[in-house]
Amino acid sequence: MSITESALRYNIKNARTEKRRIDAENLLARHLNIDQELDQWCQERNTKYAQKQQARKAKRAQKKRERKANVLLSVQEEEKQSRYIPKSVQREVHRRDQGKCVECDSKVKLEFDHILPFSKGGSNTARNIQLLCEYCNRSKGATI
Repeated sequence: MSITESALRYNIKNARTEKRRIDAENLLARHLNIDQELDQWCQERNTKYAQKQQARKAKRAQKKRERKANVLLSVQEEEKQSRYIPKSVQREVHRRDQGKCVECDSKVKLEFDHILPFSKGGSNTARNIQLLCEYCNRSKGATI
C-alpha cells in the first residue's frame, strides 16, 4: 500500500461528512485505477447523495413555508380572538381623539375602550375603539 493510498483510506475512515467521504472514495478509486464497475458505483453514490441533498433541501423549504404560514395564521387568529389592540390602531385612535377622554376631556390615566364591548363581539378596529379616562371607562362597564 502506497503512502497516497493509505492517506486516502485514512480520509475515508475519518471523514466528518458523507460528502467528504464520497470524495475520498472517488479519489482512492481513481488512484487505484479500479475497473469501470467501481466508477459506475461511485457515480451512482454521487447521484444518490445529490438526490438526498435535494430532497432534504426541499423538505427544509417546505417546513419553513409551513412555519411561516402557521405564524401568520396564529397572528391573525390572535388578533381576531384577543383583546389586544394593534399599535397602529392605538396611534390612530389617540390622534383622532386628540389625546383626551371623549367623555370628560381629561388627559390623565387614559385607556383604550371598546365602544361595542369585546365580550359582545366588538372588533379591535379604530371605528370601535375610543379613548376614555380610567373613571369614565369604569363607570361605563360592558354597556353599549
